[in-house]
Amino acid sequence: MQINKYGIQLSSLESKDLELVRHWRNATKVRPFMQHTEIISEEEQIQWFENLSREENFYFIISYSNQKIGVVNIKAIDVKTKVGEAGIFFGDNQFTSTMIPFLSTISLMDFAFDVLGLKALQAKIKRDNLKVIDFNRSLGYKLIDTNMEDHFDYYSIEEKSYKFALKKWANLINKWDIDYQIILSREECDFLKDSFQFEL
Repeated sequence: MQINKYGIQLSSLESKDLELVRHWRNATKVRPFMQHTEIISEEEQIQWFENLSREENFYFIISYSNQKIGVVNIKAIDVKTKVGEAGIFFGDNQFTSTMIPFLSTISLMDFAFDVLGLKALQAKIKRDNLKVIDFNRSLGYKLIDTNMEDHFDYYSIEEKSYKFALKKWANLINKWDIDYQIILSREECDFLKDSFQFEL
């Protein structure tokens, strides 16, 4: 699957990307902010990918100007309640202080609400990751729970709150290429129709 929006390309994670993603994920600028902070081996990465449930997880490689730069995902989707957990990280530091994380995130959220028909997204953020917390709050995420033992806070956002929060960013967003294109294989199209009532 490929999603093109806001000048960003999101492409479904494939086995050929695993070693690159593992390298990013093990980096000292990424790993400390994850719940699993241990170094991930090549074997562990392959096993994780092979055990991913396609119905519950959507992982995308973020590309900008034909360069692969990060990962964005919706995971652990509960098909009955229509709730999933969103996440993002970058392998290239030069993009973290640009508009790219914002555009990648809202492209994913548009997909979650408009295509998958999810009712809410959740995010798990380390309590000292203040920059990411502020970013998520600006999109409408609200704190719903905290865990003092694992040092993570839990946030949630419903579609209505997201659409309302997005209005304040409209002038900024409209400066970017907003052509929206989703490229699906026939198998992917059938899967989305069956699992998420996706309609062309």
